[in-house]
Amino acid sequence: MKNAFPTTSLFRGAALMAIALGALAAGCASEAPHSQLTLTSVEHDRTFAQQFSHAFVSRDPDGTTDLVLLDRAAEGALIGTKGNAPVRQIMHLRVLWNPKRDQKAEHNSASNATLHWYVMGNTPDSSCHILEYAGTAFVLVNDSEDGVDLTIRNAAIKPVACRGDLQDPVGSCTMAGAIHATANRRRVREALNSVCTVVSANDNLPRTLSSTARPERPSSLAR
Repeated sequence: MKNAFPTTSLFRGAALMAIALGALAAGCASEAPHSQLTLTSVEHDRTFAQQFSHAFVSRDPDGTTDLVLLDRAAEGALIGTKGNAPVRQIMHLRVLWNPKRDQKAEHNSASNATLHWYVMGNTPDSSCHILEYAGTAFVLVNDSEDGVDLTIRNAAIKPVACRGDLQDPVGSCTMAGAIHATANRRRVREALNSVCTVVSANDNLPRTLSSTARPERPSSLAR
């Protein structure tokens, strides 16, 4: 199993490719991850591992659960700590309803959650560059002492928008894994607001996935 983005550059420049891959590999090895996600590329028939160092959750009275996953660079950007990672990543899961314990995802179309995964430039020259994946998932949510434990099944995601010099190296994927998230509504909001800041700043950058695609605001902020 290999780290996500292992062989194809997120950037067009060869020098930036070496920096990006080295930073991602080191980050995954040194962090105590709150998640272990397995991605299987439908287009390239390869399996990747993707870890995030921080996970936060907020829950609404109507049963909706918002979860954000952040890598070390994204968490550092939120608290004002500068790092040398060329990209930062935030994944947003919105669970619309929680299935019963004995309920299973009986087929690949079963879903109760939306998913957005944002890869953003983390240097002064690339701070407005963004690559977005989106899709749906079947997610089980269980309460824990300090937050929730989530199990992701039947997640299907694909690249939907790209602005700037970030490139998609994995294509359409299926995903599964387990997440432990700490309850922190303020951190969830800060993470999603940081994505909106990048989205609103990149309107003049070239589109590279299609003539119409553009990153969306996170689903919980689009209401």
